[in-house]
Amino acid sequence: MDTHRKSEVSDKIDDRCVALWKIERIGFSYCRHGSGTLHGPSVPVEILPISHTGLGIAAVEEAGLSPEKIRQSIDSRAHPDFRHFAYESVGCAWGVYENRSFRRLFETFTGVRFPSCDLPSSGEFMAGFPARFRPLLSHGYGRTLYFVHRTLAGSIRAAAATSLDTSAAVQGIAFAYTMINFADLRRVLDVRPDLQQPTLAESFDNGLVLALAMWSWTFPGFLRHLSPQSDRQAELIDRAEQVVSEGRSSGYFTPPGLSLAGRG
Repeated sequence: MDTHRKSEVSDKIDDRCVALWKIERIGFSYCRHGSGTLHGPSVPVEILPISHTGLGIAAVEEAGLSPEKIRQSIDSRAHPDFRHFAYESVGCAWGVYENRSFRRLFETFTGVRFPSCDLPSSGEFMAGFPARFRPLLSHGYGRTLYFVHRTLAGSIRAAAATSLDTSAAVQGIAFAYTMINFADLRRVLDVRPDLQQPTLAESFDNGLVLALAMWSWTFPGFLRHLSPQSDRQAELIDRAEQVVSEGRSSGYFTPPGLSLAGRG
């Protein structure tokens, strides 16, 4: 993929972050209307996670909020070892549906056209997916919460008010926070929101680690260009390097903190 190759030669954080979004968009366009699959040997393993997030959006554009049709759309086109990333972005799309004003903005800037449909309850929607993917749906929903509220405090309050997996949603918020604020990445890594529950604080850190790991998986060597300026930054970077190293060895990128009972 030309976008991937060009960004690999740059050591600028900005270039690689923008390239990541472009690859997600290409994954969406490639899989749109059932036209492409991601399980062929021509798709580089480095772009499989981010491409599958594009597939998830394409599946919702095709199937609306019908869990059965979404599953069929994803499973027929996904690489079995990376399809969980598509389910993560289904949660993101569900959050877009939930907020009408943000949906208009999202569709205007992305070109995605979600079909009109009734909004199911969280319990009804979640029940339509295998249990192992439900934390990923909450993670994707958390991403949308940050896009909507644009502050950590507001997003985390909104996550706590839902009946979803709050820990997974907080992790998604942290992931989106890192991606959006990449220009101040070192400052972002030093942030510690006031979370009373240790499990939520851990989930927030997992979101930061996943963002770093996503960049490093897509652009090998990315983390070597980061010069940590605090112990916390160094710890999070080390954790992300471990996640990527383990994934390279197994050929399977497992998001930290999100339980996936059963591979694929």
